[in-house]
Parts: sequence; C-alpha cells; structure tokens
Amino acid sequence: MFSEEELKQRLYVNNYEQWTKLANRKFLSERKLNVTEIDNGIILPAKFVGESVSKGGVFDSNMNFVAGFFRNNPPNAGMFGVCGAYEVDKIVKSNNEVIFGGLLMGLFGHFILECLGRMWYILNNREDKRKIVFLITAGEKEWFKPFFELLDIDWNRIEILKKPKQYKKIIIPDESVHSWFDYTKEYLMPYDYIKSKVKEGSIKKLYLTRSKIKITERNQGMYLCNEEYFEQFYKNKGFTIISPEEFSIKEQISMLSGADEIVSTLGSLSHFAIFCKPGTKFTMLTRVDNNTLCPQCLINEARNIDWYIVDASLNFLPLQNRSCGVCLLGETKHWKKYVKEKYGEEIQQEYWPYKLEDFIKSWCFYLSIDSAAPLLMKAIVRTYEITKQNEVQPDVSELQHKIDLLESQLKSADNN
Repeated sequence: MFSEEELKQRLYVNNYEQWTKLANRKFLSERKLNVTEIDNGIILPAKFVGESVSKGGVFDSNMNFVAGFFRNNPPNAGMFGVCGAYEVDKIVKSNNEVIFGGLLMGLFGHFILECLGRMWYILNNREDKRKIVFLITAGEKEWFKPFFELLDIDWNRIEILKKPKQYKKIIIPDESVHSWFDYTKEYLMPYDYIKSKVKEGSIKKLYLTRSKIKITERNQGMYLCNEEYFEQFYKNKGFTIISPEEFSIKEQISMLSGADEIVSTLGSLSHFAIFCKPGTKFTMLTRVDNNTLCPQCLINEARNIDWYIVDASLNFLPLQNRSCGVCLLGETKHWKKYVKEKYGEEIQQEYWPYKLEDFIKSWCFYLSIDSAAPLLMKAIVRTYEITKQNEVQPDVSELQHKIDLLESQLKSADNN
C-alpha cells in the first residue's frame, strides 16, 4: 500500500482518486493453477459476433463450454475475451492430443500483457511435445514467432486454429493472468525465461517514442502530436531516444532489461515494463486524461516497477481514446508540476501551440471530415488567443455560428 504522501509523488493526474484506488489495489492472487484434460474435446476459433467479446473456446463433446480467454474475473470475460459457443456446420476430427494455449492477439500491447498466460505449463513440462493450439484475433503477426523462439518453443509446434476441430484429448492449463483483475506467481515465468535468453543492454536511460508512427489510413491507429517536445526534453537529460519498431524483438527486450530509467506514453510501450528489472524507474505519460489503465497497475505491481504517471494530454477535441485516434501532448499543469518537483525546473515556454494545426488536420483526417479543419482552426486559435490575453471578450454570436456549422459537418460525416 502506498501512503497518501507517496501517491502524491507518483501521480500527477486529473483523475487522482481513480488512479489511487488502482495503485493501492492488490492484484496478486493466491489461487492455485490447475490443468484440465478433456477427451474428445472441441475447439472453436474466436469469432466476433458484434458484442464486446468474441465467441469460441474449448468445449466438451456435448458442446459445454470449458475454457476460453478471460481478461476479467471469470465468468466475466471482458472486452476482447473469448467465451461461448456459436453455431457451426462442420467440425473437423483429429486423432491428436493437444495443449490449449489460449489466444494470440495481433495487438502488440495486448500480446505482451496477457497472451502468454498459459505458457507456465509449457515451461514446467518441457518433456510434453504435443502441439499447442491457439485461437487468434486481430490477425496473425510475424512478431509472434520471435517470442516463441525466445521461449524455446518451435513455431512448427504452434497450431493457429482456422476451423472448428475435435481432438482426441485437450490439455487445458489455467490462465495465470486476467489482465483487468489478477495474476498469479506463475505469470512472470515466460517473461523471466525470455529475459534469461537475452543479454542486458548497456543503455541506462531510454525514452520510447511513437513519433515515427504516422496515420496512413483513416480511422486506424494512433497518432501523437508534439511528442517531439518530450523527446527533446529527455534527450537533454541524457536519455537515448528509441523507436522500438525499428529493432528486433530480442533487441527491444535487451534494451528494456538493461535500463535503469525509462519514459514512454501510457499504453503498449509502458506494458514493456514486464521485461524490466525490479526497481526500474518508469515514467508514463498519458495520451488522454479522462481514463485510467488497470492492466498497467497490474504490471507495475508484478514487476515491482518504480512508476510515475503524468497527464501530458492536451486533447480538447471530442472522441478521446487512449487506444486509437489523434492525441495532442504538451506542457500541462501536471507536467509542469512533475518537472518542478523531480528536476527543480520551471517551464516558461509552451511549444504545443506550434503543433495545433497538425493536431487539427490529423484529427479531421482521422475522422474523414477534412472540410472541418479550416473552421476548427479559426475558432480554436481565436479562443486560445482570448484565453491567453484575457483582454478582449469573444464575439459570442460569431463563435456560436462557427460551432453550429462544425456540429452540422460532424453530423453529416457521421451519417455518411
């Protein structure tokens, strides 16, 4: 448990009470992991059916649900969970005995956070050479393979299920983590094994950036405006700026495991803390200030990270989302307080206004309403000037007219 004084030195955020509850929540569970064996069991591939979870998983021969992918306390699967049957026309029969490996998600942060939750059984039973069957969502990725290579699991042993199949026997290890609820002592086993396979890097201060990732398609991905400011700030503090996607998985883990201090935005990059050594100082900059991230607190506890969370979001346009969209980062009041307390410096000049046009244009492109950009720019720049100068009252009728036009365009875009 963190004291109130300790939390004030770690949390520089708007929604302080929510973060406090998560920071002081105990995620480690004493539950014992079991292994279930099902004769003539059936596995259905994950299938999105228009709900917050997918259907599929492991069933007995009578189609009674046995196992799937739970991100919350079962029977609450949670978003992206896999749990339940759906109608099938044909089930392929196999005489093989297999191990159910769970789910592989083609979303990098989710993968490293929770998709190795049944691998404790493989590591404890190296003599068992049966194939490992996985469900899959969000597409099969090339970067799956190096993780299994580092676990000394031959990729040819991996079967990614494409069609419903009935096996002679299915071995089902329990999940060691439910990322929005708890983890067991076995959770860290695959990560510790992977770390043992790589040499610790020599760089002691890392800033992990997303600035080289650009939006290439509408309504996809995440684009951060003005992250270059934070890169320069930390570069001046002796940090090495790293774009992880430019390095192999092994190289990424090597750098992470050797670092004493890391900074990144909160999300997939901060989940890399699972590969850090205990006590690593990790500062996490929020991409939105209206949300928390429970799984990150779980990782922080599991790996005993010396963590700090700072709201760096200046998003003022609607549809804030920490997972996708367009975010504006900058010198918030929380960031200024953090810098003053940790580095003894006062921030005088704000650089984020120089990225305002980039933010608005990118936001409009993402939502496919390019025509709104000039209108937004005029209204927002004028409002910003008035707020800063506090000398001239805004022409309310003109501003309201602009807002009405913008709302009309947004509604029109939604209808299309």
